[in-house]
Amino acid sequence: MQENVLDCELNRFDMKNSKLPGFVTKLCLAILFCTAVAKCSAQDWIAQAPYPADVDLLSVHFVTETTGFITGRDNLLMKTTDGGQTWSQTKSIGRIPQFSEDPIWKTHFVDEQRGWAWGNNGYRTVDGGQTWQPLPFVDTVYDIQFLDSQNGFIVSNLSVYRTNDGGQTVTSVWHWENFNFVSDASFISSTQGLMLTSENGISGVFETTDAGQSWQRISNQVLSQILHIDNETIVGSIGGKFYLSTNGGVDWTMTQDDSFSGGFNNAMEEMTLIDEDSIAAIDINARIWISDDAGRSWTLTRDNFGNWGFGWDIQFPSSNVGYVVGKLGLIFKTTDGGHTWNQLSNGAATQLNDIVMQSNGIGLAVGFKGVILRTENFGRQWDILPQITDGPFAIDLREVQKVDEDSFVTGGDRFLSSHDGGRTWSLGGELPGGINGLSFLSELEGWACGEYMQPGFFISKTVDGGESWQTLQQDLNTRVPTKIQIHPSGIGYAIFPQSEQVLTDDGYVDSFIPRLLPSGESWQSFEFGSEDVGWYGGFFGTVLRSDNGGFTLEEEGLLPGWVFSGGGTGHRLTDIRAISEQQAYITGYRPGAIYQGVIYERVDDAWQLLELISVPTNQIAGAVHATEVLNGGEIWTLGGSGFIFASDIPDSIMGDLNGDGEINLLDVQPFVGLLTTGQFLPAADLNFDGDVNLLDVGPFVELLSGN
Repeated sequence: MQENVLDCELNRFDMKNSKLPGFVTKLCLAILFCTAVAKCSAQDWIAQAPYPADVDLLSVHFVTETTGFITGRDNLLMKTTDGGQTWSQTKSIGRIPQFSEDPIWKTHFVDEQRGWAWGNNGYRTVDGGQTWQPLPFVDTVYDIQFLDSQNGFIVSNLSVYRTNDGGQTVTSVWHWENFNFVSDASFISSTQGLMLTSENGISGVFETTDAGQSWQRISNQVLSQILHIDNETIVGSIGGKFYLSTNGGVDWTMTQDDSFSGGFNNAMEEMTLIDEDSIAAIDINARIWISDDAGRSWTLTRDNFGNWGFGWDIQFPSSNVGYVVGKLGLIFKTTDGGHTWNQLSNGAATQLNDIVMQSNGIGLAVGFKGVILRTENFGRQWDILPQITDGPFAIDLREVQKVDEDSFVTGGDRFLSSHDGGRTWSLGGELPGGINGLSFLSELEGWACGEYMQPGFFISKTVDGGESWQTLQQDLNTRVPTKIQIHPSGIGYAIFPQSEQVLTDDGYVDSFIPRLLPSGESWQSFEFGSEDVGWYGGFFGTVLRSDNGGFTLEEEGLLPGWVFSGGGTGHRLTDIRAISEQQAYITGYRPGAIYQGVIYERVDDAWQLLELISVPTNQIAGAVHATEVLNGGEIWTLGGSGFIFASDIPDSIMGDLNGDGEINLLDVQPFVGLLTTGQFLPAADLNFDGDVNLLDVGPFVELLSGN
């Protein structure tokens, strides 16, 4: 196994450094053989993603640049002390399986020790989040604004409350019977603040100067967000428009108009102070705006990466460091005042449908709503790409395949292809319907199958990489195929759920050979490890094997330990992955209060159950449904809510000796120094001329050439 991994990494080095002289590759070859990193030994499954949250995040508050809190659905309240690298759920507010508990909409701190978290229930901490005490029920709270440890305001859609004892008791200072829906509120002191609401059907800005005992309309300006810079300078927004008031909210001037047809498509979700002059704002598309002049002008620093829906929050603990949280459990961080952002979370809390992984560490996972996750380091970090859309609509993606090291294809509502390692994607030609299965033999030649009409199917072929498609087979009265596989010879297979497979010996150009599968099962998946040898799996766990391309089938019976039942207690088969005639994998799950994922590996002509997969805080995470396996036996599989599990993964990317994620000359600097001077040198200036260039390694050209 180690030799195969090493070969792969050397090929990757050659590809990335093809312009470098041959002696550099030889030097790296010698070093890599001496320093190859062995794969981890087999152990429990590693939940790579989504991390840290398997639900939407709703608020963020950091008390320092590195210590902060996030909240979300399902009673999620987590803390980090290392700038978001690691997170832990507070022990005082437990989480039980997903969909069982209330969301926590907002968290707020006045210093490093004292803070609040509120949703349908309220909590308070006085020890930096080590423990949280429940507060009396108030309402469904969406915003908390405390001016000090005792005085604060609590805002719901229908009411505003004031507290002067840290939330132990609250007094209503505004109720829906007097006004209407509260869009936002901003308080500059314990007595003075503004609220966006309406009275007698007329929206406007309302002010209190007596801690909410009375409210007066001061402007008819319609806004949805409002933020105090100081007592007189106030920023507001509605839709894609920013407004500024310099007289306490009485008069307003529009300072930025980014709206378009539809009005509220760019509505701001949250505005926050960075420092006394700078403001950050985030809209429903997670686009981030920065103003460095108290709201007089704005710069878009993070552009649209998808319309994931409402639910984003932004906060800065310092003038440089800031955090964003929101949909799909995503977290972003900036260290330059909001001008650039990097994804901090790993993966995304959403339904994923298929996964591919390469031996160079590059992998892709696709799902509904146009989600594509990408990794360059075997899943240590899964980054979300900009949402895949067709016009205004997100494209559901059901399958992804590797064509070669740089080319991938994916399909669902539409067909897409990538030729840069999955970084960017292009829409291909339209097909008769939605895609369920893909099978590509090269960058240009491939097949797709899917749903033409209901009921009805199509099988189409492309010879130009998906730019155009020719429909080879279609029928309006047949069930829809769920998977297709074509071999270079033209021999191929497609499966129609319930009872039928369709074979071909010419890539479905002319031949279309239906073959019935045994009755009594809903045949879920298949895959052939060669033209002759493959397996079929039924939803209830029956496995068939064929040694002649699917023409005859041998029943291998139920998998070991499999519970066959048509009720809710039986196990369910989801996918088959065939690597060769000897190596194959089957995925499935055991239903229950906590679903357990099951993966079987075919070893020595028998199916062997691997370690079960489950996540105690998520009901369906263990319902694994797609698998990828590398030549070394490393397994990646998908569970519910965006979970990605790995078995064994390399300790590091082979050849990346300095851990910077790249394989280049920097990795071999210490070894070049060792060979030259007998010591590990901190730099590559081996001839001490003040420059690092090819002159430094000149002596090795002769050494490695044998002179």
